[in-house]
Amino acid sequence: EASGNSVGVLMPRLTASPNVDGRFYAAAWRTMLDHLEEFSDDGIALSRNRCGVLQLAVDGDDDRLKAIAESGALPEPLLFHVNATEASEIAGVALAQSALYFPQGGWLNPKLLCAAMARNSHLEMNKNVNGVRRAGGQWEVLDDQSRTITTANIVVFANAMNATTMPELNWLPLSARRGQISFLKAQAANLRCVLGYGGYITPAHKERHCLGATFDWTDDAFGEQAVSDDDHTRNYNDLAAALPSFAKT
Repeated sequence: EASGNSVGVLMPRLTASPNVDGRFYAAAWRTMLDHLEEFSDDGIALSRNRCGVLQLAVDGDDDRLKAIAESGALPEPLLFHVNATEASEIAGVALAQSALYFPQGGWLNPKLLCAAMARNSHLEMNKNVNGVRRAGGQWEVLDDQSRTITTANIVVFANAMNATTMPELNWLPLSARRGQISFLKAQAANLRCVLGYGGYITPAHKERHCLGATFDWTDDAFGEQAVSDDDHTRNYNDLAAALPSFAKT
């Protein structure tokens, strides 16, 4: 289930050890950068700000971030480890933490990205997918009457908790989460890049910063998720805890 947020932070999730997760995300980051370059060449608007991302070392996290940079998961110029002075110069605001710096990162509109990725695809809209079956060396995607909607060599399920309603996938140990972002009236006009600190804050866009995001378990996976004032407060408090001088500006 794709994010309905107007702002999504664009950065890789790397690990210090050479495990499958780290290799996957490093390769995915290179692939995404290639796609973004292609979209730019084709003049496709993504409401993207390639401002860079600083992943700050909070709660004694500097050694782990250094290890990620030294692991070679991504080479320069895709990734740099910077000290607090260098991070402050990049961000345009005073920072007390060292950081990982992703120059090609930033933020974009997830809805526009999904549209760009699907622009050359054949779309089947308003269809209820109830399962898949293997036939003739391909996958058949089935409706609730077991009729074939389409066929494909590879099927990717991107339907969040609805995957648990499908017989082929109901064995997956999935748990529902809800996330909430918050918007804050522009307070730091000099902020030039996204700052990540467990949460994140973006540079001002249309006179607002975007803060995020909560990531909580929910027992009501299929219910409508209401905006929570408590979650807004948590986003603001997380910012203040990680960046107290910024939160006071």
